[in-house]
Amino acid sequence: MRSIGMAKQKGFTLLEMMAVVMITLVLLGMSAIAFSRSRPAAQIKTDAANSISFLRNTWDLVKTTGSPLILQPDYEKGRFSYTDPRTGMHAQAEFTSDAMVVGIRLNDRIYNAGSYVPPSEDDEYGDSWEGMNNLYLSEGRGLTKIALIFAIPEDDKLTYITMATLNLITGKGKITYLEEEELNELMMMSQEANVDTY
Repeated sequence: MRSIGMAKQKGFTLLEMMAVVMITLVLLGMSAIAFSRSRPAAQIKTDAANSISFLRNTWDLVKTTGSPLILQPDYEKGRFSYTDPRTGMHAQAEFTSDAMVVGIRLNDRIYNAGSYVPPSEDDEYGDSWEGMNNLYLSEGRGLTKIALIFAIPEDDKLTYITMATLNLITGKGKITYLEEEELNELMMMSQEANVDTY
């Protein structure tokens, strides 16, 4: 005999259990899609912050030693490194994403795979360090900012185009996200200005 006020106990039916499982699977699928879409953006943000740190360490080395470093962008492999010509020390910027370096900005001049970099007039290290894409980073050349421009190539276009800029005067970094048209416009303005950064 049932006591008064005691509710009738009822379990889940098979249909209700299947509905719960289906809803859970749909939600998991949606979150997986959202995560996979946000992952490159998060990695690019990390790469931008790391690039600013790399540029800051590079500039600190120039100021500490008082000697220039040779910046060596490799546009074919999409990598960026520097070499200290006095010691042969070499360091490369690392990316967590599939990003590739597509340009270097010194002040308002952008260098990319199509840029010609003339030999430096005060090259005291000899021809062994000269190369079409090598750039010198040193104090006393009027440099106020340096930036790495990188992007993820996808289906013959660039996505997640990012410019990580270090202000060499204040030491502050800035991250700018660009569309491909904006990058092309910046490069055109750079060519037209023909700013001498040597």
